[in-house]
Order: sequence, then structure tokens, then C-alpha cells
Amino acid sequence: MDALELLRLNLFSLPMLFFALGFTLALILARVDPKDPRRSGFLLVGYWLIGLGFAGGKALATTPLPEVQGPALVALVLGLTPLLFIRPGLMITVHVTAPACAFLAAEAFTQAAQAPAEGTLASLVVFLVGAVIAVLWLAARRNPSTAAREALNELNESETVPLAMLLVGFFIGLLWPKAPEELFSKSFDELLVLLILPGALAARGLLELRRTEAFSIGLGIAISFLQGGLGVWLGGLAGLSVGGAAVLGAMAANAFYVRTSPASLSHLGLALLFNLTLGIPIYYALSRWLNG
Repeated sequence: MDALELLRLNLFSLPMLFFALGFTLALILARVDPKDPRRSGFLLVGYWLIGLGFAGGKALATTPLPEVQGPALVALVLGLTPLLFIRPGLMITVHVTAPACAFLAAEAFTQAAQAPAEGTLASLVVFLVGAVIAVLWLAARRNPSTAAREALNELNESETVPLAMLLVGFFIGLLWPKAPEELFSKSFDELLVLLILPGALAARGLLELRRTEAFSIGLGIAISFLQGGLGVWLGGLAGLSVGGAAVLGAMAANAFYVRTSPASLSHLGLALLFNLTLGIPIYYALSRWLNG
């Protein structure tokens, strides 16, 4: 073996790849305020988000284009819907981990219901989140005084790191689908740890609930259900199976949240609570009715 081959064998060995992954995570985490109490949890959550992104990128790279172009287009269309709610008196919140967690929970549900979703659904998390953020960014540039600007400010403060980690995994999977699977989770079951944080947020949101927020939270949940139903319908039109359309509906319902009062844990936590406990079975039943 020549020197270049020996160097290649060393750089692409599993220990070195794990080292590079940790190095990348540390660079991304450098953007997080050291005093942020969530900082220690970002490393573990970031690893799972990279794994989910990798699964999506790999699925996209290994699936024939005709099978994925319809669902991908639907995910992009669903990402445009925040435009309907950029209005005076309304605020928009985007949480990158929310559609990812909804995907994992809905995917597990459809497996248990013996109606598994297509493997390409993981890639739609990136398309959906990317479209929502792009729409808000463009809207904020056109009118800095809109709710889009506030949503982007929140995104920059708290969601940049999860978004970067999801995208890192996605492009690794897309450009290097044959990367050793040992680097990431081998199944979505191992990614379910992501749902621990939303569960904690839901509990904290319930504890912080104030009577004055009831209308705002109710409006947000209603819009989430409408968004989820739209995702189920469009997913069926795009050729997704019953399970696939239900999973897309759950993801769409959590792509963004609309509220009328300033942000608090109550909005995110309770919206997630309803969407994950009641929403997923509802989207599945709707998908069976529309697409079964």
C-alpha cells in the first residue's frame, strides 16, 4: 500500500469518523450560549437529529426520482402555508425538532397499525422544514414588521443548532449514502429518544398554562389540525400509502405553530401534546377514509 492509501484507510476508519462527527457537533454547538441550560442536551439531541437527517438523505439518494418527486413537491407546498397566517395580531413559531419528533411518533404508530409508511418520508422532514423557513425568510425581507420577522428572530435564537444538525446529516446521507451505518442509528426505534424532550415540554407547558392563553392555544391547535388534514389529503394525491399520508399529516401539523399571544412553553408543549396523542390517530383515520 502507498502512503495515500494508508492515509485513506485511517481517515475513513470508524474511530476517525466518530471523531469527525464529534468535531462537527462541537463546531455547531459553539454558536450556543455557554449559559444556555439546554446546551448539554444539544449534543445528544444533535446526534439523533444527524441520524434522522442521514436516513432522509440516504433514502433520497437511493430512491428512484419518480417515487419521491410527488411527495417532495407536496412537502414544499405544505411549507408555503405560513403565508396564510402572516397577519397583524398573529405570531408564528417554528421548532425544528417538532416535525422530526412527529415523524418518529407517527412512523412508529403506522408500523404498529400494520400500515408502514414509505422509507422516503424521512427526507420530507428536511423539505418541509426548509420550505417553512425559506418562506418566513422571504416574507421577513419583504416586510420586516410582519410576524415572519419575529419567527425568524426566535429561530435564530433557539433553533439554528438543531436545523444545522439535521442538514448536516441530510447532506451526508445524500452525498455519501454508503457511509458506515454504525455512525448513526440503524433504525428509527433508536431515534425515539428525541421524544423525551417534547414530553418534558408538554408537561412544563401544562404547568405554565394561564387562562388568558386559552384562546391562543386553542387557535394554534385548530390550525395544526387543519394543516395536518391538508397534509393527509395532499399526501394521498401524491401517491403515498395510507400510512405514508398519515405520517406526512403529522409532520405538517407540527411544521409551525400560530398564536395570538407572546410565546411561551404552553403553546409548544400543549400543541405537541394534542398533535402526538390525538392528532396521529386522527390523521391515520382520515388517511384510511380518503386513501384506503
